[in-house]
Amino acid sequence: MFAAGGRPVIYGLSSPHREQDPPCDWSEEATPRLLHPDCGLGLREQYRYVATDLAGARPIDWTHEREWRWPYDPDPARAPGLPVWLAESRVRYTSIVIIVRTSGEADDLLEIIRSCYDAGSTNFGRPYDPHALLSTRVLALDQIRDASTMRLDDLPLRKLSVITPPPPSEDALTRAQEAVRVASEAALKAAGECEKTARRTLGGHIASPCGFAYVVTYDALSEDVQALVQLELATSHGDLGYFVYGATRNATESQALCVHEAAARAAADVLSDRLHAEFYV
Repeated sequence: MFAAGGRPVIYGLSSPHREQDPPCDWSEEATPRLLHPDCGLGLREQYRYVATDLAGARPIDWTHEREWRWPYDPDPARAPGLPVWLAESRVRYTSIVIIVRTSGEADDLLEIIRSCYDAGSTNFGRPYDPHALLSTRVLALDQIRDASTMRLDDLPLRKLSVITPPPPSEDALTRAQEAVRVASEAALKAAGECEKTARRTLGGHIASPCGFAYVVTYDALSEDVQALVQLELATSHGDLGYFVYGATRNATESQALCVHEAAARAAADVLSDRLHAEFYV
C-alpha cells in the first residue's frame, strides 16, 4: 500500500491542536476543517492527521487502530482510491480482501466483480487486470461467530472461483437464444402499438423526446446470463450490468424515447419469464 501511495496516519501534534478560520465566502457544507499553519503540518499531509490527547480530562486516543489512508484524487479520469483491479496499476496485489457486513452484500459484490471480469475494461476503456479480479476475496462479518479466537487462515473468505463457472450448458444456450427471439417479437409488437397510440404533435410527430432504452440484468452469476454473453446477445458494462442489446435491436426505427421504452419493457418481461434472472429497462 505504501508503494501505491498510501501513508500511515499521524497521531497528534507537537503543538496544541488549532484550526484555522475558513474563508467567509465558503458555504457551510463545503468548508473543510484545516489545521492552522502554526501547527506545522502542511496542507498536503493534513489528510493523515488524527487529533490525539492522551493526558486530557477526556482522552482522545485512536492509536490502537494503526490507521493508513489513501488521499482522494479529484481527477475524474483516474480511479478513486486504490486502483487494485486496473491493469495499469503500478502495484500488483497477490490477494485482495473486501470486508462487508452481510452475506447478501457479499453476493451483490461478487456479481459486480463478475460483471467487471466479463466487461474486461471500465466504461472509460481502461483495462481491468483479470488476475486481480480473480484473486479478490470477500469476507461477510455475519458469518464470523467468534472473531476473538479465529485465525486469519480460518476466516470464511468467499473465493471468487464462483465467478468462473463452467461454460453454459447446451440447454442454457438454447433457452437463451429462444428467449431473445420471443423477446424480440414482443418488443417489435409493443413498439408498433406504441407508435399507433402515442400522442402526436400538430406536425404529426410522436410527442416524446428522442432517446434510447435497453434491457439490462444484474444477475452476473446466472447460467442463463452467461449464455447470453457467450451468444453475444448481451454485453457487460461492469457495475452497470449486462445490456441485452439483441432483444431490442430491430424493434423500431423511431427516435421517440417512449417507443424504445415500450419495446424494452416488453422484452424485459419476456426474458424475466423465460430465463433464470431478472431483467429491467
